[in-house]
Amino acid sequence: FRTECGLYYSYYKQMLQAPTLLQGFHGLIYDNKTESMRTINLLQRMNIYQEVFLSVLYRVLPIQKYLEPVYFYIYTLFGLQAVYVTALYITSWLLSGTWLSGLLAALWYVTNRG
Repeated sequence: FRTECGLYYSYYKQMLQAPTLLQGFHGLIYDNKTESMRTINLLQRMNIYQEVFLSVLYRVLPIQKYLEPVYFYIYTLFGLQAVYVTALYITSWLLSGTWLSGLLAALWYVTNRG
Protein backbone atom coordinates (compact mmCIF):
# COMPACT_ATOMS: atom_id res chain seq x y z
CA PHE A 1 0.00 0.00 0.00
CA ARG A 2 1.19 3.49 -0.73
CA THR A 3 0.64 6.79 1.08
CA GLU A 4 -2.77 7.13 2.70
CA CYS A 5 -3.86 3.65 1.60
CA GLY A 6 -1.21 2.19 3.89
CA LEU A 7 -2.31 4.47 6.71
CA TYR A 8 -5.91 3.33 6.47
CA TYR A 9 -4.84 -0.31 6.22
CA SER A 10 -2.77 0.14 9.38
CA TYR A 11 -5.92 1.12 11.29
CA TYR A 12 -7.68 -1.98 9.98
CA LYS A 13 -4.69 -4.06 11.03
CA GLN A 14 -4.57 -2.38 14.45
CA MET A 15 -8.18 -3.42 15.06
CA LEU A 16 -7.40 -7.00 14.05
CA GLN A 17 -4.33 -7.23 16.27
CA ALA A 18 -6.14 -5.97 19.35
CA PRO A 19 -6.97 -8.75 21.83
CA THR A 20 -10.64 -7.72 21.93
CA LEU A 21 -12.87 -5.45 19.88
CA LEU A 22 -13.32 -3.14 22.85
CA GLN A 23 -9.57 -2.68 23.24
CA GLY A 24 -9.31 -2.06 19.50
CA PHE A 25 -11.96 0.68 19.68
CA HIS A 26 -10.20 2.19 22.68
CA GLY A 27 -6.90 2.24 20.80
CA LEU A 28 -8.52 4.08 17.89
CA ILE A 29 -10.40 6.57 20.03
CA TYR A 30 -7.35 7.44 22.16
CA ASP A 31 -4.59 7.27 19.54
CA ASN A 32 -1.28 8.96 20.29
CA LYS A 33 0.80 7.43 17.46
CA THR A 34 -0.62 9.23 14.43
CA GLU A 35 0.10 12.80 15.52
CA SER A 36 3.10 13.64 17.63
CA MET A 37 2.43 14.93 21.15
CA ARG A 38 -1.37 14.68 20.73
CA THR A 39 -4.04 12.14 21.51
CA ILE A 40 -6.76 12.15 18.87
CA ASN A 41 -9.96 10.27 18.12
CA LEU A 42 -9.21 8.53 14.84
CA LEU A 43 -12.82 7.54 14.24
CA GLN A 44 -13.84 11.17 13.96
CA ARG A 45 -10.62 12.70 12.65
CA MET A 46 -9.74 10.23 9.90
CA ASN A 47 -13.20 8.82 9.13
CA ILE A 48 -12.13 5.19 9.43
CA TYR A 49 -15.55 3.68 10.01
CA GLN A 50 -15.11 1.53 6.90
CA GLU A 51 -11.91 -0.02 8.22
CA VAL A 52 -13.51 -0.65 11.61
CA PHE A 53 -16.51 -2.29 9.92
CA LEU A 54 -14.25 -4.50 7.78
CA SER A 55 -12.15 -5.55 10.77
CA VAL A 56 -15.26 -6.47 12.77
CA LEU A 57 -16.62 -8.34 9.76
CA TYR A 58 -13.36 -10.25 9.35
CA ARG A 59 -13.34 -11.22 13.01
CA VAL A 60 -16.99 -12.32 13.01
CA LEU A 61 -17.03 -14.32 9.78
CA PRO A 62 -15.42 -17.77 9.89
CA ILE A 63 -12.92 -17.06 7.12
CA GLN A 64 -9.67 -16.66 9.08
CA LYS A 65 -8.56 -20.17 8.04
CA TYR A 66 -9.05 -19.51 4.33
CA LEU A 67 -8.27 -15.86 3.78
CA GLU A 68 -5.57 -13.64 5.23
CA PRO A 69 -6.61 -10.19 6.51
CA VAL A 70 -4.81 -8.27 3.76
CA TYR A 71 -6.57 -10.24 1.01
CA PHE A 72 -9.95 -9.78 2.68
CA TYR A 73 -9.31 -6.03 2.75
CA ILE A 74 -8.18 -5.87 -0.88
CA TYR A 75 -10.95 -8.10 -2.21
CA THR A 76 -13.56 -6.08 -0.36
CA LEU A 77 -12.23 -2.81 -1.79
CA PHE A 78 -12.14 -4.19 -5.33
CA GLY A 79 -15.63 -5.62 -4.87
CA LEU A 80 -16.97 -2.23 -3.81
CA GLN A 81 -15.32 -0.59 -6.82
CA ALA A 82 -16.99 -3.19 -9.06
CA VAL A 83 -20.37 -2.35 -7.52
CA TYR A 84 -19.68 1.34 -8.14
CA VAL A 85 -18.74 0.83 -11.81
CA THR A 86 -21.78 -1.41 -12.34
CA ALA A 87 -24.06 1.23 -10.82
CA LEU A 88 -22.44 3.89 -13.03
CA TYR A 89 -22.99 1.71 -16.09
CA ILE A 90 -26.64 1.06 -15.28
CA THR A 91 -27.37 4.69 -14.42
CA SER A 92 -25.80 5.93 -17.64
CA TRP A 93 -27.66 3.29 -19.66
CA LEU A 94 -31.00 4.21 -18.08
CA LEU A 95 -30.48 7.95 -18.53
CA SER A 96 -29.40 7.73 -22.17
CA GLY A 97 -31.43 4.74 -23.30
CA THR A 98 -28.47 2.98 -24.93
CA TRP A 99 -26.04 0.41 -23.57
CA LEU A 100 -23.18 2.10 -25.43
CA SER A 101 -23.45 5.13 -23.15
CA GLY A 102 -23.19 2.88 -20.11
CA LEU A 103 -20.14 1.19 -21.54
CA LEU A 104 -18.48 4.52 -22.31
CA ALA A 105 -19.20 5.86 -18.82
CA ALA A 106 -17.69 2.75 -17.21
CA LEU A 107 -14.67 2.84 -19.53
CA TRP A 108 -14.04 6.54 -18.87
CA TYR A 109 -14.22 5.91 -15.12
CA VAL A 110 -11.73 3.04 -15.31
CA THR A 111 -9.44 5.02 -17.64
CA ASN A 112 -9.42 8.16 -15.48
CA ARG A 113 -9.27 6.39 -12.11
CA GLY A 114 -5.52 6.85 -11.71
